[in-house]
Amino acid sequence: LGIITSLTHHTAKVLLLSDPDINLPVITLSGVTGTLSHLNNTQLISHVPQSSSLSVDEPVLTKATDSIPSGLLIGKINIISSDQSSIYQTASLTPADAITDQTPLAVILD
Repeated sequence: LGIITSLTHHTAKVLLLSDPDINLPVITLSGVTGTLSHLNNTQLISHVPQSSSLSVDEPVLTKATDSIPSGLLIGKINIISSDQSSIYQTASLTPADAITDQTPLAVILD
């Protein structure tokens, strides 16, 4: 899963969800929003207000943007980090698919 960042006639550059530079809006199944980011090769949901309730094993999905549709499964929450002195909490994710899994890709153009 990734975002096409540039195109030529025969190639496309894709920013993968595993890329450390990714910052993508996400939403949990219960409606809590945050930002997908990375720290030390770990996928995280960051910018989640302390007042929001996160649950271990809760699915995390994409939130619609101009470049990605909503509802695509990113992974599940496995560890929640909450420090009451901070306005935000974070959660690490177990990715939905292993990075080593490879599947053929077809792109359909209108």
